[in-house]
Amino acid sequence: MPVSRGGSIPRGLSATLGGHLGVIEPASEAAKDKVGLVLSAAGEGLLAEFTCGVTHVAVKGSVIVEVKANKMLSKAALKYSEKKGVQRVTHFAGGAAQGLLMTIGDATAEQSGLALTAVKTDEQPIEVNSVY
Repeated sequence: MPVSRGGSIPRGLSATLGGHLGVIEPASEAAKDKVGLVLSAAGEGLLAEFTCGVTHVAVKGSVIVEVKANKMLSKAALKYSEKKGVQRVTHFAGGAAQGLLMTIGDATAEQSGLALTAVKTDEQPIEVNSVY
């Protein structure tokens, strides 16, 4: 359920998130591996739950975003992308498929995708190191 440009974002999108890093695509050298961050609700809870008008919406599952590796950064863009409800990155190398399921109202849960660019800012530069 997209929010149109200029529209308001529904309230109640907050959830306690958990996550970990993994290799999306191994390279011939570990320093060149493509690395990702998977985010999901802490425990088995919902990733997001909100009401849009009078319609209840619930989202569960996990989503992977590629992250810049082997470089100290205090600011980084996290670009989540999808096509026709399928995330661009669906799994870590050798791992099980991951994704989002959305339930709108009383309908059956359907696979959904997240398209979002978020900027992460840290007080001190940090590095995602794929070598150690």
